Amino acid sequence: MTGLWSVSGVPHKGWVDLGVLDEDQPNHVCEMCEVAHVRFVHVMRHVEHPVDLRVGCACAEKMSEDYVTPKLHERNAKNRQTRREKWLTRKWKISKKGNEYLRHQGSVLTIFLQPEGWNYGARSDGTPGSFGPGHFKSNEAAKLGLFDALWPPLLVKPRLR
Repeated sequence: MTGLWSVSGVPHKGWVDLGVLDEDQPNHVCEMCEVAHVRFVHVMRHVEHPVDLRVGCACAEKMSEDYVTPKLHERNAKNRQTRREKWLTRKWKISKKGNEYLRHQGSVLTIFLQPEGWNYGARSDGTPGSFGPGHFKSNEAAKLGLFDALWPPLLVKPRLR
């Protein structure tokens, strides 16, 4: 046993897998075993532990005693990353105002430049739009920000450390 597996007082079972974050490279060290270097990091929560742990798939399976869901979360994260990469290559149209836009699942998604930086907007037909936080450095960054707003990597926010 290595890492937190060998520490008494740290729960070894009963954890919940909140989802997976993609670190782009396998450079995150699993916080449970402190051995595995992982790219897809499972965020694990336990009611009796003060902070969420970021671990690899094998530790997530053992911690949750679930040998299906962590693999499913990881596959979903890999699929999400593939869709995110293809998001920039979609055929965006140009509006009359000169902004890039895309129709997607009944919504109009727009990328536009403001004095403080790039931003995005989304509206469904007949409804007022919502806007991103702004201040993106490029239209590509705004497009990725829009993607992340539509399909967040985690459904539950991790507890702060």
